[in-house]
Amino acid sequence: MRGLEAPELVELHERGRSLPPVRRAVLLLQTALPAASAEGVVDLPVGRRDARILELRARTLGPVLQSETRCPRCDERLELDLRSDELMAMADNGAPEAPEPLTVEHDGWVVRLRLSSSRDLLAVAEAGGTERDLLARCLVEVSNGDGGADAADLPDPVVEAVQTAMAEADPLADLQLALTCPACGHAWRSPFDPAAFFWGEIEAWLPRVLREVHLLASAYGWSEREILGMDAWRRSQYLRLVSA
Repeated sequence: MRGLEAPELVELHERGRSLPPVRRAVLLLQTALPAASAEGVVDLPVGRRDARILELRARTLGPVLQSETRCPRCDERLELDLRSDELMAMADNGAPEAPEPLTVEHDGWVVRLRLSSSRDLLAVAEAGGTERDLLARCLVEVSNGDGGADAADLPDPVVEAVQTAMAEADPLADLQLALTCPACGHAWRSPFDPAAFFWGEIEAWLPRVLREVHLLASAYGWSEREILGMDAWRRSQYLRLVSA
């Protein structure tokens, strides 16, 4: 996988700004992959997709992710310096990818299923479905000793056991940061969405770089592509000359 260049980030934002979050996540990764690999992104398990998005973000902007949040108890502001490799290690502890389909046995029920993908999330969201609808899309086979069954027949304890097994098999699908407030000592877990974070960084970067394009195009007559094709250091040197 390669990192994304400035012209690609601008075009990526233009293509994805009106898309729902799941489609943006797919678009992010597809942009960086060869055509043959990009076709399969929509069917990757969600956590494995997000692991690749963390890798893409590291190759594009570096391994450190700077973020901030607030303590839910005392409202203290916390600055976070996260690393993409550590986020992946927190989630899977170096464990190999679980084989599919998964098999879950609980209270006499046997459930075989695959992990949910972006395609599943999109289909359920567009249909206004529920978590049980998402589970139904992923089921391969369900039985309770009396014969076949389907998602609607599963008791809640079995559904919970299946969801736990899916989370353990694809931990990055629901990445949680363990945080402690330095001011009051409160500890909590905060969800972290790699695709949403990366997209937010692109949105924050875009106005700055377009202003640079405007200033340099006005001063030198260069095209947007020529300016975006420069590395950030070179652009900054020309901007210093323009403002001198």
